[in-house]
Amino acid sequence: MDGLVSPRLSLSLLAAAMVVGGCEPISFPKQELPLELEDVDERMTPWGVCEGGWQTRTVLPLGTKANPDFGLDADGHAYFLEYGDDLVRVVTTRPGRRFEKVPWMGMYPWIGGVRVDAQGEVHLAVSPQFQDGSASVPTYFFHSSQGGWLSERLVSGWVHDFDMDAQGGLHALTVMPVGNYPMRHIQGPPEALVTEEPFVVLQNRDRMHSLRVDDKGHAHVVYQFTGLPRTSSIQYATNASGSWVTEQIAPEGNFPLIAVTPSGTPHVVWNGGGDVWLGVRRAEGGWDVSQTGLSGASPGAMTVSDSGEVHLLHESGKNLDHWVRSERGWEKTTLSVAGEDTFAVPFSASHLELDARGRVHAIYGLVMEVELNGENRVLKRFDYTRQCP
Repeated sequence: MDGLVSPRLSLSLLAAAMVVGGCEPISFPKQELPLELEDVDERMTPWGVCEGGWQTRTVLPLGTKANPDFGLDADGHAYFLEYGDDLVRVVTTRPGRRFEKVPWMGMYPWIGGVRVDAQGEVHLAVSPQFQDGSASVPTYFFHSSQGGWLSERLVSGWVHDFDMDAQGGLHALTVMPVGNYPMRHIQGPPEALVTEEPFVVLQNRDRMHSLRVDDKGHAHVVYQFTGLPRTSSIQYATNASGSWVTEQIAPEGNFPLIAVTPSGTPHVVWNGGGDVWLGVRRAEGGWDVSQTGLSGASPGAMTVSDSGEVHLLHESGKNLDHWVRSERGWEKTTLSVAGEDTFAVPFSASHLELDARGRVHAIYGLVMEVELNGENRVLKRFDYTRQCP
């Protein structure tokens, strides 16, 4: 069941997503949509009215299996994945654009991410599920071309994260589930990807790893390292100097996420002692570490703007909140309030991106309990909230 959700979910959210993952898709009557929406997936609802600078729509209905990781094109349209038995498909909010099924067969996918290049072509990094001890786990890199799909297959391990640099080069973070769990960086143009030698060994199957690249194509990685005794530290690695170097950010913590400014300043959040911490690397080296004021699970998603504003998605009970840190400090906007019919852990997964204009976009899974044919079912739908155009 591991491949049903993003590798960056906290364990509590992962558990909720696993409960939902076994449900069969449910067919709903086709909706009558306004003219401007006729060329998008018919399961999407229209955008809601703009309230307080935000608007929301449902992009996939109850009973859908999907991954909230998404990419944005130059115009701010989102591209994300749904999946099922022998099915991986790209869904987009861009009117008039449809995709053939991704040529994927077999087990549910372990999804690294989705990115869209300057020409509007979509790039995916996907691995099949494998058990520990498998020494030949492949990663598939798909990219759209003239309505179809081209692919590259590398035997490099589970893909944990995926990104694209300003030149259109791809970057992926993989872990081979055998031996000392080596972590590798894959990079290059789509047609000439290169698997590098491992830059760190993890010693166990901890999955909380995160990758982002800067405008120069340098990779920045944060990972949870569990040593002896069983204490998890937060570690950072980068190849910005031409070779990989690692350093410790915090001696204890878990569930780290990383975001990087275009100029290459890494920002890392993690959970430590029940609180959410933020670390920002100084240009001369070392980290400025501070508490965010948030508690509970680590944020489900993170990004940082060109000017250094930090954006987080954080679940607080029945609320999904967007937090931004600017010169004024931390400010909160509640994006979604789960109703009484939602699951105990209502938000199973979330992802956050900024478009070229700096607007915030968020896609998240909302887990609900509904009655179907006299039985209570736990199902998931995917909602999308953005700052108004």
